[in-house]
Amino acid sequence: MPQTAYDPKSYSEDHVFDAPGLLGWLTSRRKAAVVRYIQVGLGGISDGTVLDIGCGYGEMLSEFPAARLVGVDINHPALSEARRRNPAGCFTMANVERLPIADSRFDAVVCSEVLEHMDDPSPLAREIVRVTRPGGVYCITVPNESVTTLGRLVLGKRPVKSPAHKQSFTPESLARLFPHPAVMQCVVPYPFLPFILSTNIVALFRKT
Repeated sequence: MPQTAYDPKSYSEDHVFDAPGLLGWLTSRRKAAVVRYIQVGLGGISDGTVLDIGCGYGEMLSEFPAARLVGVDINHPALSEARRRNPAGCFTMANVERLPIADSRFDAVVCSEVLEHMDDPSPLAREIVRVTRPGGVYCITVPNESVTTLGRLVLGKRPVKSPAHKQSFTPESLARLFPHPAVMQCVVPYPFLPFILSTNIVALFRKT
């Protein structure tokens, strides 16, 4: 059977943060790492501004007690749920390669599990840096593609390689996308694992 082409505007993602069993546990570990890194990067302040690029269903933003929460995605059904989950947040549909946001606007920017979906991740990487204020932080996560593919194989999913993933990353190739060195970086689920055994990379950068 031919596969339906990946379209981020209509693609129906699994609710991985709410999933039972191992998948839910792994994604909760990734979310916890992002939240911890952002809190450390912001010095624990609760009155900052946080942007989630590719916010999906809004699960990540619901963890931040910031003065202003903003989510951007290109998927309308996902944004509708994100608004329900975060009634005080501001959500908008936009192309993440050309964000309708002024320069240096946010104290913290999150971009979790988005770069791997891009034909070319460089424009999005530039936008992440552009909208982060000097001294602010941006936190990036991407999957370990080899482990993701193995997981799909074990679960019997076809095709084995996710049709939504156009890029694969190592910690080094992720860092090369950005002009600032990572100030914190770990792999999920356990920081002591070698990269080859991890499911995700989480990296925090500070804009100078």
